[in-house]
Amino acid sequence: MVKIPMLTIILIFLALICCLSLISHIFFRLRERTMKQLDIRFLSAYLEKIDTLPAIIESLENA
Repeated sequence: MVKIPMLTIILIFLALICCLSLISHIFFRLRERTMKQLDIRFLSAYLEKIDTLPAIIESLENA
């Protein structure tokens, strides 16, 4: 059986921790950016609905 030095095992675990940390950082940055874009889209759609709301109410009253 091949003996692996303890330092090598520690370095491998540190490398794995660094990789996972980097991946999670990238994931959360992308998620944050996506959520901002969705917020902008929903806000603009909401504002469009508010702008057309008086016209909708008026057409319902006239019907």
